[in-house]
Amino acid sequence: MTPVFAWLILKTKIDRFTWFCVGIATVGLGLLSIHGFSVGFGEFLVFISAIFYALHIIALSQWSSGRDTYAMTIVQLAMCAILSGIASIPGGYSPPPDFGVWAVVIFTAVFATAIAFIIQTWAQAHMDSIKVAVILTMEVVFAAIFAIAFAGEKLTVQTATGGIMVITAMYLIVIKEEK
Repeated sequence: MTPVFAWLILKTKIDRFTWFCVGIATVGLGLLSIHGFSVGFGEFLVFISAIFYALHIIALSQWSSGRDTYAMTIVQLAMCAILSGIASIPGGYSPPPDFGVWAVVIFTAVFATAIAFIIQTWAQAHMDSIKVAVILTMEVVFAAIFAIAFAGEKLTVQTATGGIMVITAMYLIVIKEEK
């Protein structure tokens, strides 16, 4: 979705090779993620999330260059906290029940959110948003690897093919970036 929004909003010209890489990554993500043809509320939320994720990548690519990485990260963390707080209102707030859950919440907040935002903000000051989006598709590949390694998921031909396609797209886009 990032290339489409970059093209629509920023009028970014996207070459055929980049579209080819985006296509490979998209098909790979589909192979990794789609199991069956039912569409429910969860799939709807994932779709909406993908839209906002693409818009976040585009906005960050526009605003991160020449700005303080840490200040930009603080703005992102504040927005994340505000939007998460608003989203939690309908279900009501309930604090984590014990130290173990608190530890997981803190670990996730620091490593999966704060440090990830710092790295992404810095990287996007130096890379095109579409290339960043293709590289970030590796998140799904790592999720599949961890699911196989630690959660007992089966490695299928579909999963392996999807992972190989995503890695190939990322490799091609990075190699092109370095030329």
